[in-house]
Amino acid sequence: MGTQEMNTVPPVGTRPAHRRALIVEAGIRLFSEVGYTGVSMADIARAVNVQPSALYRHFGGKDALFAAAARQSIAPVRAALDHPADFDGILRALAAAALDSRAAGVLWLREARHAPADVRGELREEYAEVAGLLRTGLCRERPGLEEEQAELLAACILAGLASVSFHRIQLPPRRFTKLLYEAFRRVAHASLPEMHAGPPAPVEGSSGSGRLVMRSRREGIVGAAARLIAERGVASLTIEEIGEAAGIAGPSVYNYFSGKQELLAAVLNRGNEWLWAEVTRVFAHAGSTEEAVDGLLRSYLVLAVEHGMASVLIGDLGHLAAQDRERFRQAQHDYLREWSALLSPDGSQQEEAAARVRVNMAIMIINHAARTPDLRRLPHAEPALLHIAKAALGSSAVV
Repeated sequence: MGTQEMNTVPPVGTRPAHRRALIVEAGIRLFSEVGYTGVSMADIARAVNVQPSALYRHFGGKDALFAAAARQSIAPVRAALDHPADFDGILRALAAAALDSRAAGVLWLREARHAPADVRGELREEYAEVAGLLRTGLCRERPGLEEEQAELLAACILAGLASVSFHRIQLPPRRFTKLLYEAFRRVAHASLPEMHAGPPAPVEGSSGSGRLVMRSRREGIVGAAARLIAERGVASLTIEEIGEAAGIAGPSVYNYFSGKQELLAAVLNRGNEWLWAEVTRVFAHAGSTEEAVDGLLRSYLVLAVEHGMASVLIGDLGHLAAQDRERFRQAQHDYLREWSALLSPDGSQQEEAAARVRVNMAIMIINHAARTPDLRRLPHAEPALLHIAKAALGSSAVV
């Protein structure tokens, strides 16, 4: 899902013909590793042994460089979709593209939301074009698909493709590509409920009029922070906005939390505790591996969609203090290992690694749909997501 990395950086003072390409490649690497807000033009200049002024001969600023890096990272995906091949060939090409640049998903699904509005708008248009090409291929492969079904499947395949950006699992390249292709094919052919008949009726007894107000001031602050962070990201929020959402003056938040970092840790800790409680419940009641996988899928979907944790898990871990960040990443790793252990009962190292790839894909599919309003609003999207995530896992769980 990007370009091959250029390993040779020219000496200071030289002007190689491919300098622009070197700058873009350095941008892909640094924006994915450090994040959009943490990278400066000076950082990128150092990475390619030039003065910052040399970068401005090619790009007007960091925003333009980020846009170029994002587009370059997704170029192999566009090439796979533009190539006049049968749909099976397209899926094989997409699997190969996913490993070509493992940074691309981070740029598009995590860092793009930190870019200025005009850059975000341009990248959304490009993503929509790519999704449209894939949707067209899906409709050719499956003529009976409804428009909404094809839209959701295309988005989920692209999310699965991007999932390799969010882990560093290593497998032999040929096996890795085959694993991704097979998962993409299962997702593309997933059996979906009808989605054109309108949204499901509201749950009986629920007015849908809003949230009850908590008596606990601290819990009210955590809940308000969780909603705002999910919507906008922690970096763009102020303590005053969080206080207002919780119904108190901004400075009063400091009576309970030292700042946004501690609040973010509290939000993530709440989600982590909820997930582990669900693992305990599912394992206690499941009568088979299939039932356990089904239960984990359902519980994770609730966390991602109803609790709004998908955006927080994808986009905001980097804003934690280093100690908290490592702790939550380890918690995520331990949680996903419970899934992969269910899918690789023989316990071999390669089989567990393959299972972890599939689990990460299923989780990213749910996360991406949960944080994309247009996908969440599709009729019957949640039951369809369960079928698609199950297909990515390669599980025989009955959803």
